Amino acid sequence: MAGRLSIIVVEPDRDRAIMVVDSLKEAGDNDIQIVSEDSSLPRRIRERAPDVIIVDLTSPTWDMIEELTLAAGPMDRPVAKFVDKSDDGMTKAAIEAGVSAYVVDGLRPDRLHPVISAAITRFNMFRRMRDELAETKRALEERKMIDRAKGLLMKARGIDEDEAYAILRKSAMDRGKKISDVAAALVTAAHMLSSVPVAMALGIGGVSSSISALVVLSMNGNVIGVSQKLFQALEKLGHDFSLRDAQAAGKAIVAASDGRMRIGVPFPFSMHAEFLYYRLSASGLPAPQGVEIKTVPPPLMADALAAGEIDAFCVGEPWGSKSVEAGVGALLLPCSEVWSAAPEKVLTVRTEWAQAEPDLTSRLMRAVWQAACWLGTGGAKTTASEVLARPEYLDLEPHIIDRSLMGRLTINQRGDARTCPG
Repeated sequence: MAGRLSIIVVEPDRDRAIMVVDSLKEAGDNDIQIVSEDSSLPRRIRERAPDVIIVDLTSPTWDMIEELTLAAGPMDRPVAKFVDKSDDGMTKAAIEAGVSAYVVDGLRPDRLHPVISAAITRFNMFRRMRDELAETKRALEERKMIDRAKGLLMKARGIDEDEAYAILRKSAMDRGKKISDVAAALVTAAHMLSSVPVAMALGIGGVSSSISALVVLSMNGNVIGVSQKLFQALEKLGHDFSLRDAQAAGKAIVAASDGRMRIGVPFPFSMHAEFLYYRLSASGLPAPQGVEIKTVPPPLMADALAAGEIDAFCVGEPWGSKSVEAGVGALLLPCSEVWSAAPEKVLTVRTEWAQAEPDLTSRLMRAVWQAACWLGTGGAKTTASEVLARPEYLDLEPHIIDRSLMGRLTINQRGDARTCPG
Protein backbone atom coordinates (compact mmCIF):
# COMPACT_ATOMS: atom_id res chain seq x y z
CA MET A 1 0.00 0.00 0.00
CA ALA A 2 1.60 3.25 -1.15
CA GLY A 3 1.11 6.52 0.74
CA ARG A 4 -0.40 7.21 4.11
CA LEU A 5 -3.99 6.00 4.33
CA SER A 6 -6.79 6.89 6.72
CA ILE A 7 -8.33 3.54 7.68
CA ILE A 8 -11.33 2.71 9.84
CA VAL A 9 -11.45 -0.84 11.17
CA VAL A 10 -14.85 -2.17 12.29
CA GLU A 11 -13.99 -4.87 14.80
CA PRO A 12 -15.91 -5.55 18.05
CA ASP A 13 -13.33 -8.07 19.32
CA ARG A 14 -10.43 -6.28 21.08
CA ASP A 15 -7.78 -8.96 20.45
CA ARG A 16 -8.63 -9.24 16.76
CA ALA A 17 -8.61 -5.44 16.49
CA ILE A 18 -5.07 -5.29 17.91
CA MET A 19 -3.99 -7.98 15.42
CA VAL A 20 -5.40 -5.95 12.52
CA VAL A 21 -3.76 -2.71 13.69
CA ASP A 22 -0.37 -4.40 14.12
CA SER A 23 -0.58 -5.90 10.67
CA LEU A 24 -1.53 -2.57 9.09
CA LYS A 25 1.31 -0.77 10.86
CA GLU A 26 3.79 -3.17 9.32
CA ALA A 27 2.71 -1.90 5.90
CA GLY A 28 3.43 1.75 6.69
CA ASP A 29 2.52 4.80 8.73
CA ASN A 30 -1.27 4.61 8.31
CA ASP A 31 -3.85 6.59 10.31
CA ILE A 32 -5.94 3.79 11.89
CA GLN A 33 -9.07 4.06 14.02
CA ILE A 34 -10.96 1.17 15.58
CA VAL A 35 -14.76 1.22 15.72
CA SER A 36 -16.13 -1.44 18.04
CA GLU A 37 -19.84 -0.53 17.81
CA ASP A 38 -21.74 -0.60 14.54
CA SER A 39 -24.00 2.24 15.64
CA SER A 40 -21.13 4.74 15.77
CA LEU A 41 -19.82 3.91 12.29
CA PRO A 42 -21.82 6.56 10.33
CA ARG A 43 -20.67 9.34 12.68
CA ARG A 44 -17.02 8.23 12.57
CA ILE A 45 -17.12 8.09 8.77
CA ARG A 46 -18.53 11.62 8.58
CA GLU A 47 -15.85 12.91 10.96
CA ARG A 48 -12.80 11.24 9.40
CA ALA A 49 -13.73 10.62 5.73
CA PRO A 50 -11.47 7.54 5.61
CA ASP A 51 -9.70 6.27 2.51
CA VAL A 52 -10.52 2.63 3.30
CA ILE A 53 -12.89 0.77 5.61
CA ILE A 54 -12.16 -2.75 6.87
CA VAL A 55 -15.04 -4.73 8.33
CA ASP A 56 -14.45 -7.98 10.23
CA LEU A 57 -17.53 -10.08 11.03
CA THR A 58 -17.27 -13.46 12.71
CA SER A 59 -20.95 -14.43 12.39
CA PRO A 60 -22.64 -12.06 9.94
CA THR A 61 -26.40 -11.78 9.50
CA TRP A 62 -28.39 -10.20 6.67
CA ASP A 63 -29.22 -7.18 8.85
CA MET A 64 -25.60 -6.67 9.89
CA ILE A 65 -24.34 -6.82 6.31
CA GLU A 66 -27.02 -4.43 5.07
CA GLU A 67 -26.54 -1.88 7.87
CA LEU A 68 -22.74 -1.90 7.66
CA THR A 69 -22.80 -1.69 3.87
CA LEU A 70 -25.09 1.35 3.91
CA ALA A 71 -23.07 3.04 6.65
CA ALA A 72 -19.70 2.38 5.01
CA GLY A 73 -20.75 3.90 1.68
CA PRO A 74 -19.03 1.44 -0.72
CA MET A 75 -19.70 3.73 -3.67
CA ASP A 76 -17.65 6.48 -2.00
CA ARG A 77 -14.58 4.54 -0.84
CA PRO A 78 -13.06 1.02 -0.89
CA VAL A 79 -14.67 -1.33 1.63
CA ALA A 80 -13.11 -4.70 2.45
CA LYS A 81 -15.18 -7.22 4.39
CA PHE A 82 -13.82 -10.31 6.09
CA VAL A 83 -16.34 -12.89 7.29
CA ASP A 84 -15.92 -16.30 8.89
CA LYS A 85 -18.92 -17.72 7.06
CA SER A 86 -21.36 -16.66 4.37
CA ASP A 87 -23.78 -17.98 1.80
CA ASP A 88 -24.37 -17.22 -1.86
CA GLY A 89 -27.10 -14.70 -1.07
CA MET A 90 -24.99 -12.70 1.37
CA THR A 91 -22.00 -12.70 -0.97
CA LYS A 92 -24.11 -11.58 -3.92
CA ALA A 93 -25.79 -8.82 -1.88
CA ALA A 94 -22.44 -7.46 -0.65
CA ILE A 95 -20.87 -7.41 -4.13
CA GLU A 96 -23.95 -5.84 -5.74
CA ALA A 97 -23.91 -3.14 -3.05
CA GLY A 98 -20.43 -2.18 -4.18
CA VAL A 99 -18.17 -3.82 -1.58
CA SER A 100 -14.72 -3.90 -3.16
CA ALA A 101 -13.51 -7.06 -1.42
CA TYR A 102 -15.56 -9.78 0.30
CA VAL A 103 -13.36 -12.48 1.85
CA VAL A 104 -14.86 -15.61 3.37
CA ASP A 105 -13.03 -17.74 5.95
CA GLY A 106 -12.01 -14.90 8.18
CA LEU A 107 -9.29 -12.31 8.48
CA ARG A 108 -5.68 -13.48 8.51
CA PRO A 109 -2.75 -11.07 8.86
CA ASP A 110 -0.83 -12.60 5.96
CA ARG A 111 -3.52 -11.71 3.41
CA LEU A 112 -4.70 -8.40 4.85
CA HIS A 113 -2.27 -6.25 2.80
CA PRO A 114 -2.93 -7.84 -0.62
CA VAL A 115 -6.69 -7.84 -0.06
CA ILE A 116 -6.74 -4.14 0.78
CA SER A 117 -4.52 -3.32 -2.21
CA ALA A 118 -6.83 -5.33 -4.47
CA ALA A 119 -9.88 -3.60 -2.95
CA ILE A 120 -8.42 -0.16 -3.66
CA THR A 121 -7.52 -1.13 -7.23
CA ARG A 122 -10.95 -2.63 -7.86
CA PHE A 123 -12.71 0.38 -6.38
CA ASN A 124 -10.75 2.82 -8.54
CA MET A 125 -11.42 0.74 -11.64
CA PHE A 126 -15.18 0.63 -11.03
CA ARG A 127 -15.25 4.33 -10.16
CA ARG A 128 -13.66 5.11 -13.52
CA MET A 129 -16.25 2.91 -15.21
CA ARG A 130 -19.08 4.66 -13.37
CA ASP A 131 -17.68 8.06 -14.32
CA GLU A 132 -17.33 7.03 -17.95
CA LEU A 133 -20.89 5.66 -17.99
CA ALA A 134 -22.23 8.87 -16.44
CA GLU A 135 -20.35 10.93 -19.03
CA THR A 136 -21.73 8.76 -21.85
CA LYS A 137 -25.27 9.15 -20.54
CA ARG A 138 -24.79 12.90 -20.24
CA ALA A 139 -23.51 13.10 -23.82
CA LEU A 140 -26.51 11.08 -25.06
CA GLU A 141 -28.93 13.33 -23.17
CA GLU A 142 -27.26 16.39 -24.69
CA ARG A 143 -27.54 14.86 -28.16
CA LYS A 144 -31.22 14.11 -27.63
CA MET A 145 -31.78 17.67 -26.40
CA ILE A 146 -30.05 19.10 -29.48
CA ASP A 147 -32.08 16.85 -31.78
CA ARG A 148 -35.32 17.95 -30.13
CA ALA A 149 -34.33 21.62 -30.45
CA LYS A 150 -33.46 21.12 -34.13
CA GLY A 151 -36.87 19.51 -34.66
CA LEU A 152 -38.64 22.47 -33.10
CA LEU A 153 -36.72 24.94 -35.27
CA MET A 154 -37.32 22.90 -38.43
CA LYS A 155 -41.06 22.75 -37.72
CA ALA A 156 -41.41 26.40 -36.70
CA ARG A 157 -39.33 27.91 -39.52
CA GLY A 158 -39.70 25.36 -42.30
CA ILE A 159 -35.95 24.78 -42.57
CA ASP A 160 -33.83 21.66 -42.92
CA GLU A 161 -31.70 19.98 -40.27
CA ASP A 162 -28.41 21.61 -41.26
CA GLU A 163 -29.93 25.08 -41.12
CA ALA A 164 -31.46 24.36 -37.72
CA TYR A 165 -28.11 23.18 -36.37
CA ALA A 166 -26.38 26.26 -37.79
CA ILE A 167 -28.82 28.49 -35.88
CA LEU A 168 -28.13 26.65 -32.63
CA ARG A 169 -24.37 26.78 -33.18
CA LYS A 170 -24.35 30.52 -33.95
CA SER A 171 -26.54 31.26 -30.92
CA ALA A 172 -24.15 29.24 -28.73
CA MET A 173 -21.11 31.09 -30.09
CA ASP A 174 -22.76 34.49 -29.63
CA ARG A 175 -23.61 33.71 -26.01
CA GLY A 176 -20.41 31.86 -25.16
CA LYS A 177 -22.33 28.72 -24.23
CA LYS A 178 -22.40 25.07 -25.27
CA ILE A 179 -24.83 24.12 -28.04
CA SER A 180 -26.56 21.72 -25.63
CA ASP A 181 -27.21 24.59 -23.18
CA VAL A 182 -28.81 26.69 -25.94
CA ALA A 183 -30.88 23.68 -27.01
CA ALA A 184 -32.03 23.08 -23.43
CA ALA A 185 -33.15 26.71 -23.16
CA LEU A 186 -35.21 26.23 -26.31
CA VAL A 187 -36.74 22.93 -25.18
CA THR A 188 -38.13 24.11 -21.87
CA ALA A 189 -41.65 22.71 -21.72
CA ALA A 190 -43.54 19.63 -22.84
CA HIS A 191 -46.85 17.92 -22.23
CA MET A 192 -46.56 14.48 -20.66
CA LEU A 193 -48.69 11.74 -19.20
CA SER A 194 -49.24 12.65 -15.56
CA SER A 195 -47.35 9.61 -14.28
CA VAL A 196 -44.23 10.17 -16.40
CA PRO A 197 -42.67 12.88 -14.16
CA VAL A 198 -43.04 10.52 -11.20
CA ALA A 199 -41.50 7.66 -13.16
CA MET A 200 -38.63 9.90 -14.28
CA ALA A 201 -37.97 11.08 -10.73
CA LEU A 202 -37.76 7.44 -9.62
CA GLY A 203 -35.62 6.46 -12.59
CA ILE A 204 -38.30 4.05 -13.85
CA GLY A 205 -38.57 3.31 -17.53
CA GLY A 206 -34.99 4.03 -18.42
CA VAL A 207 -34.97 7.80 -17.94
CA SER A 208 -34.05 9.79 -14.85
CA SER A 209 -34.37 13.56 -14.83
CA SER A 210 -35.50 16.43 -12.62
CA ILE A 211 -38.67 17.94 -14.06
CA SER A 212 -41.62 19.78 -12.52
CA ALA A 213 -45.29 19.39 -13.40
CA LEU A 214 -46.84 22.88 -13.49
CA VAL A 215 -50.41 22.38 -14.69
CA VAL A 216 -52.82 19.48 -15.23
CA LEU A 217 -53.76 19.78 -18.91
CA SER A 218 -56.51 17.19 -19.21
CA MET A 219 -58.92 15.03 -17.23
CA ASN A 220 -61.62 12.55 -18.23
CA GLY A 221 -60.16 12.16 -21.72
CA ASN A 222 -59.15 8.49 -21.74
CA VAL A 223 -61.27 5.64 -23.05
CA ILE A 224 -61.18 1.84 -22.91
CA GLY A 225 -61.89 0.08 -26.18
CA VAL A 226 -61.97 -3.44 -27.59
CA SER A 227 -61.30 -5.23 -30.86
CA GLN A 228 -64.13 -6.18 -33.21
CA LYS A 229 -63.84 -9.80 -32.12
CA LEU A 230 -64.16 -8.89 -28.44
CA PHE A 231 -66.97 -6.44 -29.24
CA GLN A 232 -68.98 -9.24 -30.87
CA ALA A 233 -68.33 -11.54 -27.90
CA LEU A 234 -69.54 -8.83 -25.51
CA GLU A 235 -72.71 -8.33 -27.55
CA LYS A 236 -73.44 -12.07 -27.41
CA LEU A 237 -73.20 -11.86 -23.62
CA GLY A 238 -75.81 -9.09 -23.69
CA HIS A 239 -73.61 -6.19 -22.66
CA ASP A 240 -75.44 -2.93 -23.45
CA PHE A 241 -72.41 -0.63 -23.99
CA SER A 242 -74.06 2.14 -22.01
CA LEU A 243 -70.62 3.59 -21.20
CA ARG A 244 -71.99 4.40 -17.75
CA ASP A 245 -71.54 1.19 -15.74
CA ALA A 246 -67.88 0.43 -14.99
CA GLN A 247 -68.70 -2.61 -12.88
CA ALA A 248 -70.82 -4.22 -15.61
CA ALA A 249 -68.24 -3.41 -18.28
CA GLY A 250 -65.45 -4.94 -16.22
CA LYS A 251 -67.31 -8.16 -15.54
CA ALA A 252 -68.38 -8.42 -19.17
CA ILE A 253 -64.90 -8.06 -20.65
CA VAL A 254 -63.49 -10.62 -18.20
CA ALA A 255 -66.24 -13.06 -19.15
CA ALA A 256 -65.82 -12.44 -22.89
CA SER A 257 -62.03 -12.70 -23.03
CA ASP A 258 -60.69 -15.90 -24.54
CA GLY A 259 -57.34 -16.72 -23.02
CA ARG A 260 -54.76 -14.18 -21.83
CA MET A 261 -55.95 -10.74 -22.90
CA ARG A 262 -53.44 -8.48 -24.70
CA ILE A 263 -54.02 -4.82 -23.86
CA GLY A 264 -52.37 -1.78 -25.43
CA VAL A 265 -51.40 1.31 -23.43
CA PRO A 266 -49.22 4.29 -24.40
CA PHE A 267 -46.81 3.86 -21.49
CA PRO A 268 -46.42 1.06 -18.91
CA PHE A 269 -46.28 3.50 -15.97
CA SER A 270 -49.43 5.49 -16.73
CA MET A 271 -52.96 6.25 -15.64
CA HIS A 272 -54.09 4.17 -18.61
CA ALA A 273 -52.51 1.08 -17.08
CA GLU A 274 -53.79 1.94 -13.59
CA PHE A 275 -57.37 2.33 -14.85
CA LEU A 276 -57.18 -1.14 -16.37
CA TYR A 277 -55.48 -2.78 -13.39
CA TYR A 278 -58.06 -1.40 -10.99
CA ARG A 279 -61.12 -2.26 -13.07
CA LEU A 280 -59.98 -5.73 -14.13
CA SER A 281 -58.80 -6.71 -10.64
CA ALA A 282 -62.10 -5.53 -9.16
CA SER A 283 -63.87 -7.69 -11.76
CA GLY A 284 -62.05 -10.87 -10.83
CA LEU A 285 -59.08 -10.80 -13.24
CA PRO A 286 -55.84 -10.07 -11.35
CA ALA A 287 -53.92 -7.36 -13.20
CA PRO A 288 -51.26 -6.82 -14.33
CA GLN A 289 -50.25 -10.42 -13.69
CA GLY A 290 -53.33 -11.86 -15.43
CA VAL A 291 -53.01 -9.89 -18.67
CA GLU A 292 -50.35 -9.00 -21.21
CA ILE A 293 -49.66 -5.27 -21.36
CA LYS A 294 -48.20 -3.95 -24.62
CA THR A 295 -46.83 -0.45 -25.14
CA VAL A 296 -48.37 1.10 -28.25
CA PRO A 297 -48.04 4.77 -29.36
CA PRO A 298 -51.54 6.34 -29.36
CA PRO A 299 -51.60 7.12 -33.12
CA LEU A 300 -50.83 3.44 -33.82
CA MET A 301 -53.45 1.92 -31.50
CA ALA A 302 -55.93 1.36 -34.35
CA ASP A 303 -53.18 -0.22 -36.45
CA ALA A 304 -52.31 -2.61 -33.60
CA LEU A 305 -55.98 -3.67 -33.41
CA ALA A 306 -56.15 -4.17 -37.16
CA ALA A 307 -52.99 -6.31 -37.09
CA GLY A 308 -54.42 -8.49 -34.33
CA GLU A 309 -51.61 -7.53 -31.94
CA ILE A 310 -53.94 -6.45 -29.11
CA ASP A 311 -57.46 -7.37 -27.94
CA ALA A 312 -58.25 -4.18 -26.05
CA PHE A 313 -56.74 -0.79 -25.26
CA CYS A 314 -56.82 2.23 -23.01
CA VAL A 315 -55.84 5.48 -24.71
CA GLY A 316 -56.61 9.18 -24.77
CA GLU A 317 -59.16 10.46 -27.22
CA PRO A 318 -59.41 10.90 -30.18
CA TRP A 319 -57.29 7.77 -30.74
CA GLY A 320 -60.01 5.47 -29.45
CA SER A 321 -62.47 7.06 -31.84
CA LYS A 322 -59.95 6.59 -34.64
CA SER A 323 -60.19 2.81 -34.16
CA VAL A 324 -63.99 3.03 -34.48
CA GLU A 325 -63.68 5.20 -37.59
CA ALA A 326 -61.25 2.65 -39.08
CA GLY A 327 -63.71 -0.18 -38.43
CA VAL A 328 -61.35 -2.16 -36.22
CA GLY A 329 -62.55 -1.33 -32.72
CA ALA A 330 -65.39 -0.32 -30.43
CA LEU A 331 -65.53 1.83 -27.30
CA LEU A 332 -66.40 0.10 -24.04
CA LEU A 333 -66.02 2.64 -21.26
CA PRO A 334 -64.75 6.19 -20.63
CA CYS A 335 -62.15 6.17 -17.87
CA SER A 336 -64.08 8.90 -16.06
CA GLU A 337 -66.43 6.08 -14.99
CA VAL A 338 -63.48 4.35 -13.35
CA TRP A 339 -61.97 7.44 -11.74
CA SER A 340 -63.56 10.83 -12.31
CA ALA A 341 -61.24 13.83 -12.78
CA ALA A 342 -58.07 11.73 -12.71
CA PRO A 343 -55.04 13.70 -13.98
CA GLU A 344 -54.05 12.47 -17.42
CA LYS A 345 -51.61 14.89 -19.03
CA VAL A 346 -49.55 17.63 -17.41
CA LEU A 347 -47.42 20.54 -18.55
CA THR A 348 -43.84 19.93 -17.45
CA VAL A 349 -40.65 21.96 -17.46
CA ARG A 350 -37.12 21.28 -16.37
CA THR A 351 -36.91 22.02 -12.65
CA GLU A 352 -33.66 23.92 -13.13
CA TRP A 353 -35.32 26.21 -15.67
CA ALA A 354 -38.38 26.82 -13.46
CA GLN A 355 -36.15 27.81 -10.55
CA ALA A 356 -34.06 30.12 -12.73
CA GLU A 357 -37.09 31.72 -14.44
CA PRO A 358 -39.90 32.03 -11.84
CA ASP A 359 -41.57 34.97 -13.60
CA LEU A 360 -41.55 33.26 -16.98
CA THR A 361 -42.84 30.08 -15.37
CA SER A 362 -45.79 31.99 -13.90
CA ARG A 363 -46.53 33.62 -17.24
CA LEU A 364 -46.48 30.24 -18.95
CA MET A 365 -48.97 28.84 -16.44
CA ARG A 366 -51.27 31.87 -16.88
CA ALA A 367 -51.13 31.49 -20.67
CA VAL A 368 -52.18 27.84 -20.42
CA TRP A 369 -55.02 28.78 -18.04
CA GLN A 370 -56.24 31.47 -20.44
CA ALA A 371 -56.16 28.99 -23.33
CA ALA A 372 -58.22 26.54 -21.25
CA CYS A 373 -60.74 29.29 -20.50
CA TRP A 374 -61.01 30.06 -24.22
CA LEU A 375 -61.59 26.40 -25.02
CA GLY A 376 -64.65 26.47 -22.76
CA THR A 377 -66.34 29.28 -24.68
CA GLY A 378 -68.97 28.72 -27.37
CA GLY A 379 -67.67 27.44 -30.68
CA ALA A 380 -64.07 27.20 -29.49
CA LYS A 381 -64.00 23.40 -29.48
CA THR A 382 -64.94 23.29 -33.17
CA THR A 383 -62.21 25.78 -33.99
CA ALA A 384 -59.72 23.81 -31.90
CA SER A 385 -60.75 20.60 -33.71
CA GLU A 386 -60.02 22.16 -37.08
CA VAL A 387 -56.60 23.36 -35.92
CA LEU A 388 -55.66 20.06 -34.27
CA ALA A 389 -56.74 18.11 -37.37
CA ARG A 390 -53.90 19.61 -39.43
CA PRO A 391 -51.18 17.21 -40.64
CA GLU A 392 -48.55 18.82 -38.44
CA TYR A 393 -50.64 18.02 -35.34
CA LEU A 394 -52.98 15.01 -35.11
CA ASP A 395 -53.58 14.50 -38.85
CA LEU A 396 -57.17 13.32 -38.36
CA GLU A 397 -60.56 14.30 -39.70
CA PRO A 398 -61.88 17.32 -37.71
CA HIS A 399 -65.19 15.62 -36.88
CA ILE A 400 -63.39 12.80 -35.01
CA ILE A 401 -61.63 15.33 -32.77
CA ASP A 402 -64.79 17.40 -32.39
CA ARG A 403 -66.76 14.38 -31.13
CA SER A 404 -64.07 13.74 -28.52
CA LEU A 405 -63.98 17.34 -27.29
CA MET A 406 -67.77 17.57 -27.16
CA GLY A 407 -68.16 14.24 -25.34
CA ARG A 408 -70.43 12.79 -28.05
CA LEU A 409 -68.79 9.50 -28.95
CA THR A 410 -69.62 7.11 -31.78
CA ILE A 411 -68.90 3.76 -30.18
CA ASN A 412 -69.11 1.21 -33.01
CA GLN A 413 -69.36 0.71 -36.76
CA ARG A 414 -73.16 0.87 -36.65
CA GLY A 415 -72.88 4.49 -35.58
CA ASP A 416 -74.37 4.03 -32.09
CA ALA A 417 -73.63 7.19 -30.12
CA ARG A 418 -73.25 7.90 -26.41
CA THR A 419 -72.86 11.16 -24.48
CA CYS A 420 -70.00 11.28 -22.00
CA PRO A 421 -70.19 14.51 -19.95
CA GLY A 422 -67.13 15.87 -18.19
